[in-house]
Amino acid sequence: MKKIYLLIFIFIIIQNKIYSQTYISLEKSLSSVVTVGVTDEQGLKIMLGYRGGELPIDEIAYSKALDMTGIKSSGSGFIIEKNGKKYVITNAHVIENASETDSSIVIFSISQEKYYVKVVGGDSFYDIAVLEFVDTPGNEIAVAKFRNTPVHIGDKVFAIGNPLGEFPYTVTDGIISAKNRIREGLTGKFGFLQTTATGIWGNSGGPLVDENGLVVGIVSQTEFTQKDNHLIWQSQINFALDGVLSQRLIDDIIVNKGIIKRAFIGIELSQKYKSKNGLQYKINEKPIISGVLPEAVAFDTLRHYIGWELSRINDISIRNLEEALFEFELLKQNSEVELTVSSGKFTRKIIIKTKTLGTKELEAIAKFVIFNTKEIYLEKSYDPLFGLLIKGGSRLYYYKNNDDLKNTLNLTSKNFFIISAGPQYDNQWITTTLSQFGAAIKTASLTGTLDFYALPYGSQNVEDIMVFKIDLSDDDISIQKKIFY
Repeated sequence: MKKIYLLIFIFIIIQNKIYSQTYISLEKSLSSVVTVGVTDEQGLKIMLGYRGGELPIDEIAYSKALDMTGIKSSGSGFIIEKNGKKYVITNAHVIENASETDSSIVIFSISQEKYYVKVVGGDSFYDIAVLEFVDTPGNEIAVAKFRNTPVHIGDKVFAIGNPLGEFPYTVTDGIISAKNRIREGLTGKFGFLQTTATGIWGNSGGPLVDENGLVVGIVSQTEFTQKDNHLIWQSQINFALDGVLSQRLIDDIIVNKGIIKRAFIGIELSQKYKSKNGLQYKINEKPIISGVLPEAVAFDTLRHYIGWELSRINDISIRNLEEALFEFELLKQNSEVELTVSSGKFTRKIIIKTKTLGTKELEAIAKFVIFNTKEIYLEKSYDPLFGLLIKGGSRLYYYKNNDDLKNTLNLTSKNFFIISAGPQYDNQWITTTLSQFGAAIKTASLTGTLDFYALPYGSQNVEDIMVFKIDLSDDDISIQKKIFY
C-alpha cells in the first residue's frame, strides 16, 4: 500500500513540475508577442510576395487596458531575431490594407510601448508578413524562438494573441488535431496545422507555441461553415501555418529583399468541375495541361502535350490542382523537374528546366489570360498604368453602383484603366501595372474567376468605376479552376 501512495506522491510532484515549467515557458513567451495595429488604411490591398521589468510578466501584460485609439484594424504578431536584428512576424492579411505612409503600422509591446514598424515583405499566398522596426525596440521586448522539429498529432499547444483587438495576451490551449491541411480560398493550400487552441479575429499573426514556449506555427484562420445563409463559427477547428515551413519563408523574405523566390515553368493547368445541389464534382479526374505560355523555356516541347493529363511531378502522384500547386511550390529556380503526362494509352515523362518568376514572367501570365479571353484586349500600356479594351461577352459580367451582377453581352466597347484585381469584388489587390495584374491572376485563378475594378479612360469620377467578373472557363456550363506556374 505504501508503494501505491509513494507512486501517487511522485506522480503529483512530476505533474506539478511539468505545470510549473509550462507556466514559466508561457510567461516568457508573452514578452515576445505584440499587437499589430494599422492607423491608416486604403480601400485596396497591396499584394505581398510578387515582387522584462520589475513586475512579473503577467502583471505587466494585464496591468491596464490597451489604448487602441486611432487604430482602424488590428491583429497579433511576435518578435524573432535574425542576424542580430529584431523583426515582427504577422499575417499578410493583417497589414495588406495599410497605406504606404511611414506611420501607417504600429505595434504595442507587453508594457504597452508603441513602436512604428514598416513592411520588409511577405507573401499573400502563404498569408505571412515580415515587419521591421522604425524605432529602436525596448528592453521589454523578448525574442521568440521556433521549434526546429515537427509537431505530432496530440501535442499540447497554446495560441497567444489579441482577439477582437480588445483582449491582448489572451492564451488559449488545445492540441494539434491534424497536419498538412488544405485551406480553401487563396492561402497556402498545404502546410497548415489544425488545432483546437481557439483563435478569433485579432488572433491572426500571433504565435502557436508548445509547452516549452517554442513557436510551432503562425495563427492564421479559424473555420466557419455556412448554413441557412448564416456563418457558424467552428471554434474547435483553427489553423496555423506550420512553423518549420514558416522559418523557410521568413528566411527567404529577409534574404530576397521582401519576396519568396519562385520557379517558373510557363504552364497553365486546368481542372473542370460541375456544380449540383451546392456540391462540386470533377469532370477531369486529373489536372489537364490546358495551355503553354510562349515565354516558357520548354514551349516547343510542352505545346505538343496540351490536353494531356498531368499525373506525376517528380514521382509524386497528382490528383488535383492543389496537389500540383504544392509540388510546384517546392521547386527551385533554374533546376529540372520531371512531369509525367498521359493521354489515353500513352504516357510520357518530360524533363523541363525552370526559370525564376519575375516581372516579365508575371506580365506573360497577364498577356496570356488577356489574349485567351475574348471579351478583353490589351489596349495601351502607360507607366505605371495599363489599360484594357473591354467589350460584351457571354462569360464577362459586371457590377456598377451596387447593382446585381449583370451580363455584358450588350456592353458598348470601352477603354478602361485597371485599378485592382482579385478573386472577388470585395477581395482586391492594387494592380496598376501589367505584372501586378499577372500576380493577381496567378493567385486568384484557382477559384475559377477573376474580378477587377476598372475606370473608363478620361474619367476621374469614382462613380464611374465598374467591377468586372471574368469566368475563366472555356465553356458556359462548367467551373474551370486553373493554376499558372
